Amino acid sequence: MKMDEALELQADAYADDVPIPTNLQEWSKAQLKTYFENGGNTNAHTQPTEVNTVRPPQEYRVRVHTLSDAHTDYAANLEWITKALPPARRKTYDVCVCSGDLSDHPDVLRRTLRLLTARFDCVAFVPGNHDLWVRSAEGSSTTSLDKLDATRALCDAEGVHSRAPVRIVTARDDVLLVPLQSWYHSSWDREPARQPDGDDGG
Repeated sequence: MKMDEALELQADAYADDVPIPTNLQEWSKAQLKTYFENGGNTNAHTQPTEVNTVRPPQEYRVRVHTLSDAHTDYAANLEWITKALPPARRKTYDVCVCSGDLSDHPDVLRRTLRLLTARFDCVAFVPGNHDLWVRSAEGSSTTSLDKLDATRALCDAEGVHSRAPVRIVTARDDVLLVPLQSWYHSSWDREPARQPDGDDGG
């Protein structure tokens, strides 16, 4: 691996803060790409990822529902979800994929997850930025990463998938859910901003 190739991989992964290994000649391109994409963690892929396989009755269909940004801190939103959940169908295994922003209050989050697990056969949840907010009452030593660990522990306790991938297999369907926790910063967006009138300058 050459230095210019390493610099290109580093830039592609937005990993300017991750040092380039001194022993570049010992790294393959794939290894270096993984290293940068995982923030310099050399052990990121040494263990195979466990996949939890669920096997509903084989004649069932798998139906996947999605939910995002419900913000159930607001009572009206929680009430809306309670009324808006789709009815169950005969011989259907219902899955809810919730992609974050329910609540940063553990009690509200627990209540919301219980509402979902009571209705759906399988619930998968990836915390969003609002779920990981740290308020002053939680203490100055608490970080969003601490909140992430606590949120995942809460999901574990409530039977909600938030860590390993889940595969749901019937005779009719084969669905793989892969919870992915990722981070975003506006500086990573290199495309020009779209104009309100729809003219993006192109």
